[in-house]
Amino acid sequence: MKPLTKPLCLLLLALTCLSPLSACDGGGGAVTDTPTHTDTPAQSSPAQDTESPSLPETESPTVTEPDTAPPAPEQGVRIGGTDLSAFTVIRSADMPEGQVTALEFFVEQIKEATGVALPILIDSDDQAVEHEVVIGTTNRQNAALTRAIGEIRDDGYAMVVDGGDLYIGATTGRGVVYGMAALLEDYFGVRFYARDYICHRPLGAVSLEEGFKEVFSPEFHARRTWVDGLYADPLEQVLFLRNNSDGLKKAKVGDTYPIRANSNHTIHDLAKSDGQVPCLTDEAVYRQVLKSVVKKLNNNPDQNVIQVGQTDGGQPCKCERCAAIHKEYGTDNATWFLFLNRLADECASLYPDRGVKLITYAYQYTHGVPQNGYTVSDNVIINFCFDKACCNHAFDHPDCPKNTPVAAELREWAKLCKAENLYVYEYAYNCGDNYLPDPSLFVMWENFQFYLECGVNGILSEGITARGGEFDSLRAYLRSKLVWNPRMTEEEFNTLMEEFLAGYYGDAAPYMAEYLKLLCDGERVSCTDMYTPMYTFYQTVEQRGSTAVSQELLDQCQELFDKAFAVETLTEAQREHLECTSIHLLMVRYSYFPKGDRNEKKELYDTIIAWREKYGV
Repeated sequence: MKPLTKPLCLLLLALTCLSPLSACDGGGGAVTDTPTHTDTPAQSSPAQDTESPSLPETESPTVTEPDTAPPAPEQGVRIGGTDLSAFTVIRSADMPEGQVTALEFFVEQIKEATGVALPILIDSDDQAVEHEVVIGTTNRQNAALTRAIGEIRDDGYAMVVDGGDLYIGATTGRGVVYGMAALLEDYFGVRFYARDYICHRPLGAVSLEEGFKEVFSPEFHARRTWVDGLYADPLEQVLFLRNNSDGLKKAKVGDTYPIRANSNHTIHDLAKSDGQVPCLTDEAVYRQVLKSVVKKLNNNPDQNVIQVGQTDGGQPCKCERCAAIHKEYGTDNATWFLFLNRLADECASLYPDRGVKLITYAYQYTHGVPQNGYTVSDNVIINFCFDKACCNHAFDHPDCPKNTPVAAELREWAKLCKAENLYVYEYAYNCGDNYLPDPSLFVMWENFQFYLECGVNGILSEGITARGGEFDSLRAYLRSKLVWNPRMTEEEFNTLMEEFLAGYYGDAAPYMAEYLKLLCDGERVSCTDMYTPMYTFYQTVEQRGSTAVSQELLDQCQELFDKAFAVETLTEAQREHLECTSIHLLMVRYSYFPKGDRNEKKELYDTIIAWREKYGV
């Protein structure tokens, strides 16, 4: 199989060539990210997070000046030819609470990035303002903004400079928040590396000229990256992850969502089957499920997508009627998908003007596409799960024995589904242990190109659900970027990874890149899956097939972290990032500690406990 080493090697080369270590500005010179971060770990109370939108408080960044500074480049932000300091932010009096919170955060970040404190006024205020940054739906909306908004799909955003003023508008509240975030990231050098670690790259001259227009619509209609251990607050999930579905109503940005939260594995509840396998050819079962779905739709008038999913470890009914249908269509899931078609068609008939859809899994026993004339109803969403895939190779890797049938099945569903009704459900972490390695990081970009090829319209990623997993913040950051803009080039993706490592770990970044290269070596680590045991990543080729680990390899890994911790230029936050990131390696070392000094093992245990408590792991 093709080893997955090229991106790793390019990343390591890029990092080691930076001096001092940093992300590079547009002019090619070396610069240093200046972080803004909270002092407390990201772990927060879910109850507080869901009741009131909140965003991290930030400190003023610290900038270290070189001994002999080169001539300062031209700096400053100009909008329509006018300096940013002349502007006032305008919002409506009835802007939803979540948007107001995001707007206040937006203004704080502009001040951190530029030193300019922009005042905020309500659009109904009588105070005369010469230059405005107009956010969201206000009484200032003009023809230029209206035309731009008309080009948006789903929850995208539009930015225009017209009459010397800057406008950010959208058709959804989320779109307004996304537009503010895009302005910060694309033009003000802000990097949302983590909710408690936001970096500001030094700015040169930024100019948004009169007539400037930017319209962006996301590729995927539904987006959900599930990393609640890092982002428990719904508004943070909108801002940092670009999430737009499943449980975000309390973000309070004034929207409904493509998919609202309800249990994924619902068939037993809908059928009232008391845990028994429901017979999907039984008319009484169908009537009960229809009754339950109608009740959900009536009780939730803003919810048009209902989840109908089988249970984990479920199995098909094996009665004579079901067995005959399975034989006719060539799969043991035929009754499932025929049942869904009938249910969806009847819901469409009962609610003709509502656009009701049912979403179901191709998962476990429902994998495989029924044959012999089977079609998918226009209002059934197929959510294809990668539970049988290899994580160490791209899903469409031609030589991976696990992924070849997986890719073939997704391509079959793509041919049958209505264009907008194909979603994928990823497992973006090691399901065997949330804290342990998962090699999918270095095939992430390739997988998203495969989604584009298949016409996927929704991405639901079950990510690391507990803080402290292996490179959890890096994974969440890169995934949020790809979910938002999967059409970036591989070079752009690798640059994002390079910038993150440089900003998050400072001058220790080359050691972290080398550790990743060692950990996910495509020649040493072969096919994996979502439950790959920890020892797989820490054993030699000769040890494959056993449960042994290589102490020599573990020593190499620890040496890289030791070198990283020895870097004298680390900020306190960067050192803490190293501590939290290293917990997964310490846990492996403790689990496979060689016979010897009991005091050394006790010291290792105490460090693990101390750091897990410190970072809420």
